[in-house]
Amino acid sequence: MGLCELSHFRIGKSYGGNQDWMLDPMMHLGGCGALTACDTCIVLAQQFGFTSLVPFPATKLTRRSYTSFGKLMKAYLPPRKTGIDRLDTFADEFGHYLSDRANETGERPVSGMRLLHKDLPWQEAAEEIRAQLQNGIPVPTLLLHHDDPRLKDYEYHWFLINGYKDTQDGGLLVRAVTYGTYEWLPFDVLWNPGRPDEDGGVVLIDLHVPANPE
Repeated sequence: MGLCELSHFRIGKSYGGNQDWMLDPMMHLGGCGALTACDTCIVLAQQFGFTSLVPFPATKLTRRSYTSFGKLMKAYLPPRKTGIDRLDTFADEFGHYLSDRANETGERPVSGMRLLHKDLPWQEAAEEIRAQLQNGIPVPTLLLHHDDPRLKDYEYHWFLINGYKDTQDGGLLVRAVTYGTYEWLPFDVLWNPGRPDEDGGVVLIDLHVPANPE
C-alpha cells in the first residue's frame, strides 16, 4: 500500500498555524482561505528553499510572525460574506500575492495552478493528488456543504491535504490539516458531498523545480 506524508511546520505544540490565533474578527471567522495560502507558502519555503514566498525567516516561526503573515495575506484573500467559495477565486487572488512577491524578490518558483473540481471522478482526482504529494507539494482544498456528518467541521472551509495512504480495500485516506491539527479522512467521501450542484475541489500548484526534493 502506498504512503506519503509531507513534512509540516510546527509552532509550539500546534501542527501548523491556527485560525483561532487571529485577532481580527473577520480573519478569526473567515480567514481559512488566506491562512491556507500562508501555510502553503511556509511549507514550500521550508521544503524547497523558496524563501521569497514568506516575508520572514521560514525556519523561525512564531505565533506572532504567523499572525502577521495572515494579516498580510488578508489583503489578497480577504474574508467575505459568501466566503472564498470558488477555486478560481482562490487561485487568482493567491496568484496576485505570488506575482507581487516575484516582482519584489526576483524569484518566481510557482509556474501555475491547476484546478480539480468535484465533477471529476474521485479515483482520477486521487491520482492527481498522489502525484502532487509525491512531488512534495501540499494541496489546498475547498469543501462546501457536505451531507456526511463526519465532515461538518470542514463545511465551507479551506484546508491543506499533506499526506495520503492507500487502504487494503482499494480506498484512499488523506491527511487534512487545519486549526493546528490533522486527521485522516476517506477521500472518496470527502470528494463526493452528496450534492451534485456543489462545487469545491483542490488546487494543484506547479513549481519550477524537479519532482520530489528528497
